[in-house]
Amino acid sequence: MLNEKKLIIAEKPSVANLIASALSAKKVKAKSLHYFENEEYLVTCAQGHLIEFEKPKSKWNLEALPLNGPGNLIPISQTKPRLDLIKKLCKRDDVASIVNACDAAREGELIFNQIMSYLKVSKPSYRAWLQSMTKEEIQKEFLNLKSSESYKGLANAALARSIADWKIGMNGTRAITAWSSKIYNVGFNKQVVGRVKTPTLAMIVNRDKEIDLFTPEKYFQIKATFRINSGEYVGSYIDQNFNNSTLDPETKRVRKADRVFSEENALKIINDCRNKEGIVKEESKERKEYSEALFDLTSLQRESNSRFGFTASTTLKIAQSLYQPISGEGYITYPRTDSRRLPDRYDEEVTKLLKSFNNSSYKKFSQNILDNDLIKNTDKKIFDSNKVSDHFAIIPTPNIPSELKLNDQQRKIYDLIVKRFLAVFYPPMITNETTRDTLIGEHLFRTKGKILLSQGWKEVLDSTTKETIINPIEESEKALCEDIEQLADNTTPKARFTDSTLLRAMETAGNDIDDEEVLQLMKNKGLGTPATRAETIEALIREKYLMRSEDENNKKFILSTARGKQLIFDLDVLEINKLTSANLTGEWELKLKEMENEDYSYERFIDEIEKFRDEIIARAKSTSVDTDEFRKQLDVNCPISGLPVWETFNRYTTEDPENSVRINKVRSGRPISNEEAIELIKSYNGKEGRIGKLSGFVNRFGQYYEAFLILKDNGDIDLDWGQNDEKEKIDFKALPSLGKFEFVDSEVKHDAKFYYFGKKWANKLSKFMLSPYLNSLDEEEQNRESLPEEEAIKIFSGEKTSVLPFKSKRKNAKRPFFKAKVYLDKKFAPKFEIEKLAKKNDEKDKSDKS
Repeated sequence: MLNEKKLIIAEKPSVANLIASALSAKKVKAKSLHYFENEEYLVTCAQGHLIEFEKPKSKWNLEALPLNGPGNLIPISQTKPRLDLIKKLCKRDDVASIVNACDAAREGELIFNQIMSYLKVSKPSYRAWLQSMTKEEIQKEFLNLKSSESYKGLANAALARSIADWKIGMNGTRAITAWSSKIYNVGFNKQVVGRVKTPTLAMIVNRDKEIDLFTPEKYFQIKATFRINSGEYVGSYIDQNFNNSTLDPETKRVRKADRVFSEENALKIINDCRNKEGIVKEESKERKEYSEALFDLTSLQRESNSRFGFTASTTLKIAQSLYQPISGEGYITYPRTDSRRLPDRYDEEVTKLLKSFNNSSYKKFSQNILDNDLIKNTDKKIFDSNKVSDHFAIIPTPNIPSELKLNDQQRKIYDLIVKRFLAVFYPPMITNETTRDTLIGEHLFRTKGKILLSQGWKEVLDSTTKETIINPIEESEKALCEDIEQLADNTTPKARFTDSTLLRAMETAGNDIDDEEVLQLMKNKGLGTPATRAETIEALIREKYLMRSEDENNKKFILSTARGKQLIFDLDVLEINKLTSANLTGEWELKLKEMENEDYSYERFIDEIEKFRDEIIARAKSTSVDTDEFRKQLDVNCPISGLPVWETFNRYTTEDPENSVRINKVRSGRPISNEEAIELIKSYNGKEGRIGKLSGFVNRFGQYYEAFLILKDNGDIDLDWGQNDEKEKIDFKALPSLGKFEFVDSEVKHDAKFYYFGKKWANKLSKFMLSPYLNSLDEEEQNRESLPEEEAIKIFSGEKTSVLPFKSKRKNAKRPFFKAKVYLDKKFAPKFEIEKLAKKNDEKDKSDKS
């Protein structure tokens, strides 16, 4: 009888290595890949997603909508060998069951279930829910595996999220693209929309619009210097009658009790108080300030952005590398968590963890917590199972890394996590805070003082607290206003979003919430999840809807591009407010969370999504605009006709378009602003106008490029990206054909140097790409192609080439010559899968050294 085994499928190779090590499984070679095996287990892995939904083949027009998919699941070509290995292992007679060891979250559940669905695996399956990547935790989890049925709600939520994103993304993107292409009179104006991306973009566009339209208002602050027996002190004027309860949020933001918006009133207050005595009232009280809660992913990303300037994406990558190092056990627990608490009965584990710091630089603090019995399992700010969902807060593991094992970025993030973990057990910082009010008639001046009594948790962070000492006053003593002045300033708009503030806005669906307890209640109503928010931001930047910039003080921020503003404007014209609504998307996120707990129906959720899909399509089909209506006159005349230039809905032209400039508002996916249109018209020299280079133009393959914007003498506009720089024009019709290829959606032509593909063969790929032969002394060898035709056919078919030799273009490269397989990514850029050095060479090197 066969010895029955469990097949474990991890999400990444690094996790498979850790699990295999913890379970003492040995490596087994399988062609170019490998897996692990012992008497009880086989261990293999995916490489992220191995399966994807088949892309729709229908045309990009409104008549083809709605798309009722998604369609069939198909393998991702680049990772198909891994899928084939999993299939082979699943079919083994001795494999009795499968264990899902993919990341313990929605995405990990989806990755595993899609593999099982595509391979039609019917064997029993179990779930390994790994909180941390230490051998002890891995071994413990594999003794307590649960049936996959226990995670049915999570599986439904993962699938529902994936299908919802497909239905809204695919249909919405095609509907808005078709509408805008027609309205702006351009061939193809791709606009990407999504269930989470679009409301995130809308928040930033609306903030930028508020800033652009903001009108500063002058105000005055009044400072008075008072003389008493013990010396001087300064007080700030406070309006005792100030009440902001009826003000709208924006007015409330700029109107403060210490601001006087009338210079006349400010001067009156000064005249009323100068050289007058005031009655003094003083109140002192102790104030306790507790450490912030443990980190979840979003709060870690916000803190690292504020402290180190790391983007949300960078912080996630660093945290992931600490959770799953390239080799060895993990240093922190699962980072993609939305909880800031530990389970109720986790105090014993915390005690063990603190003891593990004995040989580290954190020993002083961990020992103090243990010696003074500071771990209180009744403290709900630390231990509260009701606020722990799939994973608890991010904390260190007992596997303490030496400083040499971490790079500078890893060290910073690890230090943040450890110090926050230690700080939460420390007592509060205690200060004595004094409020001194000096009243002259009806005018109140306030002075505040602070004295540190106990540093508390601030000691862990090596943080200083600024003390403000005010000189003492005798009982019933009056204070003389010796000097008083007004300080003029202007109100300022809200700050632009940073990674930190944008993450908070996404977490709260755009609502301004500072209270941590209230924030906990909002967690399930945010935009996306902690695991997906960083990628949402990066995707909007890649698609040129957002960009990162910095001000004159080198402070980094995120702002919307002209392309991003145009998309939100178009959605406003279409009146598809739900697509830009942060609150609606937050409600959907809550329903997915309820689905995980089996409190919301999968079918009901998909039905709601499909109704919204149909609403988007209906608006795109029914909304029309008068594209010729003159909206605003530009401050410039047409250099061709001499007539005033006007802005219409979709272009800049005159009352006589046929004999004047005709500047479309969108060109190759990029909006042309009023300012750019005026600059282009003014640059006209009788033959042509030219501005740029401008960035953000996009070709039909989704690739972004820079180009000069040209105004021709017939009034039309054109782009110059260097396409006419070559001395001789290529007659593509005369070139030999390599064939037509569905993967690149075009015929491929070639000459002695290049393969040409895409619309009008605008894309090209060198036959001598990184050629290792160019410096050869043999002339015949020099002309040898590094990418011959038989290999190029594989590339243009969406496959990988055979292993080919190449020469690195980097100076002083460690491997100047390397071997790799080549393939095209989704944007048809060449990518290299570099072959690792043979193990025999490593062993030979070791023997030579010995």
